Amino acid sequence: MREIKFRRSHFNVKGEFICFSYWGKIDEKREKSTNCFTSPSSIGGSVKTKDDQYIGIEANNGVEIYDGDNVKFQVANSTPPDKFEDTVRYSELNAQFQLGLFSFKMVYTSSLEVIGNIHRNPELIE
Repeated sequence: MREIKFRRSHFNVKGEFICFSYWGKIDEKREKSTNCFTSPSSIGGSVKTKDDQYIGIEANNGVEIYDGDNVKFQVANSTPPDKFEDTVRYSELNAQFQLGLFSFKMVYTSSLEVIGNIHRNPELIE
Protein backbone atom coordinates (compact mmCIF):
# COMPACT_ATOMS: atom_id res chain seq x y z
CA MET A 1 0.00 0.00 0.00
CA ARG A 2 1.20 3.50 -0.85
CA GLU A 3 2.23 5.81 1.97
CA ILE A 4 0.04 8.88 2.25
CA LYS A 5 2.15 11.91 3.03
CA PHE A 6 2.56 15.47 1.92
CA ARG A 7 5.23 18.06 1.26
CA ARG A 8 4.32 21.61 2.26
CA SER A 9 5.93 24.52 0.41
CA HIS A 10 6.32 27.71 2.45
CA PHE A 11 6.39 31.18 0.84
CA ASN A 12 7.19 34.64 2.20
CA VAL A 13 5.04 37.77 1.84
CA LYS A 14 6.56 38.42 -1.62
CA GLY A 15 5.48 34.96 -2.78
CA GLU A 16 9.07 33.67 -2.84
CA PHE A 17 9.74 30.05 -1.90
CA ILE A 18 11.28 29.61 1.59
CA CYS A 19 11.47 25.87 2.30
CA PHE A 20 9.69 22.52 2.44
CA SER A 21 8.28 20.64 5.44
CA TYR A 22 6.82 17.13 5.37
CA TRP A 23 3.80 15.67 7.15
CA GLY A 24 0.96 13.15 7.21
CA LYS A 25 2.57 9.72 7.27
CA ILE A 26 -0.02 6.95 7.56
CA ASP A 27 0.78 3.23 7.77
CA GLU A 28 -0.73 0.31 5.82
CA LYS A 29 -3.50 -0.08 8.44
CA ARG A 30 -4.58 3.52 7.74
CA GLU A 31 -3.43 4.54 11.20
CA LYS A 32 -0.86 7.13 12.22
CA SER A 33 2.55 5.64 11.87
CA THR A 34 4.78 5.57 14.94
CA ASN A 35 7.10 7.88 13.01
CA CYS A 36 4.22 10.12 11.92
CA PHE A 37 4.93 13.64 10.79
CA THR A 38 2.64 16.33 12.12
CA SER A 39 1.29 19.13 9.99
CA PRO A 40 3.53 22.14 10.56
CA SER A 41 1.57 25.22 11.59
CA SER A 42 4.09 27.74 10.31
CA ILE A 43 7.72 28.40 9.60
CA GLY A 44 9.31 31.74 10.47
CA GLY A 45 8.48 34.29 7.77
CA SER A 46 6.01 31.95 6.04
CA VAL A 47 2.70 33.59 5.10
CA LYS A 48 1.44 31.20 2.41
CA THR A 49 1.66 27.43 1.99
CA LYS A 50 0.88 24.83 -0.70
CA ASP A 51 0.62 21.09 -0.04
CA ASP A 52 1.69 18.49 -2.61
CA GLN A 53 0.94 14.77 -2.23
CA TYR A 54 3.57 12.02 -2.44
CA ILE A 55 2.69 9.87 -5.46
CA GLY A 56 4.18 6.64 -4.09
CA ILE A 57 7.09 6.42 -6.54
CA GLU A 58 10.77 7.21 -6.07
CA ALA A 59 13.12 8.53 -8.75
CA ASN A 60 16.12 6.49 -9.86
CA ASN A 61 18.30 8.12 -7.17
CA GLY A 62 15.84 7.41 -4.30
CA VAL A 63 14.23 10.89 -4.26
CA GLU A 64 10.50 10.76 -3.44
CA ILE A 65 8.30 12.19 -6.21
CA TYR A 66 5.51 14.63 -5.29
CA ASP A 67 2.72 16.33 -7.23
CA GLY A 68 4.31 19.47 -8.72
CA ASP A 69 7.78 17.96 -9.26
CA ASN A 70 9.46 18.43 -12.62
CA VAL A 71 10.74 15.08 -13.85
CA LYS A 72 12.89 13.80 -16.72
CA PHE A 73 11.70 10.41 -18.00
CA GLN A 74 11.72 7.94 -20.88
CA VAL A 75 8.57 6.62 -22.50
CA ALA A 76 8.33 2.84 -22.80
CA ASN A 77 7.51 1.01 -26.04
CA SER A 78 9.50 3.30 -28.31
CA THR A 79 12.86 2.51 -29.88
CA PRO A 80 15.00 4.19 -28.80
CA PRO A 81 12.94 5.33 -25.78
CA ASP A 82 11.75 8.92 -26.21
CA LYS A 83 12.98 11.32 -23.52
CA PHE A 84 10.74 13.98 -22.01
CA GLU A 85 10.55 16.50 -19.16
CA ASP A 86 7.22 17.37 -17.56
CA THR A 87 5.47 18.22 -14.31
CA VAL A 88 3.71 15.62 -12.18
CA ARG A 89 0.01 16.49 -11.96
CA TYR A 90 -3.10 14.72 -10.75
CA SER A 91 -5.55 14.05 -13.58
CA GLU A 92 -9.16 14.28 -12.42
CA LEU A 93 -10.26 12.77 -15.74
CA ASN A 94 -8.06 9.67 -15.37
CA ALA A 95 -8.02 9.60 -11.53
CA GLN A 96 -4.23 9.21 -11.42
CA PHE A 97 -0.97 11.12 -11.24
CA GLN A 98 0.56 11.74 -14.67
CA LEU A 99 3.57 13.27 -16.38
CA GLY A 100 1.88 15.55 -18.90
CA LEU A 101 -0.20 13.22 -21.07
CA PHE A 102 1.69 10.10 -19.96
CA SER A 103 0.49 7.68 -17.30
CA PHE A 104 3.24 6.32 -15.06
CA LYS A 105 2.41 2.92 -16.62
CA MET A 106 3.83 4.31 -19.90
CA VAL A 107 7.25 5.36 -18.57
CA TYR A 108 10.33 3.49 -17.46
CA THR A 109 10.33 4.11 -13.71
CA SER A 110 14.08 3.42 -13.70
CA SER A 111 14.49 6.52 -15.91
CA LEU A 112 12.73 8.97 -13.54
CA GLU A 113 14.88 11.90 -12.41
CA VAL A 114 13.51 14.81 -10.36
CA ILE A 115 15.01 18.02 -11.77
CA GLY A 116 13.10 20.54 -9.66
CA ASN A 117 9.61 21.53 -8.68
CA ILE A 118 7.12 24.24 -9.56
CA HIS A 119 7.53 26.05 -6.22
CA ARG A 120 11.32 26.10 -5.92
CA ASN A 121 11.96 26.35 -9.68
CA PRO A 122 9.03 28.27 -11.29
CA GLU A 123 11.15 28.82 -14.42
CA LEU A 124 10.65 25.12 -15.26
CA ILE A 125 6.94 25.73 -15.91
CA GLU A 126 6.16 26.27 -19.56
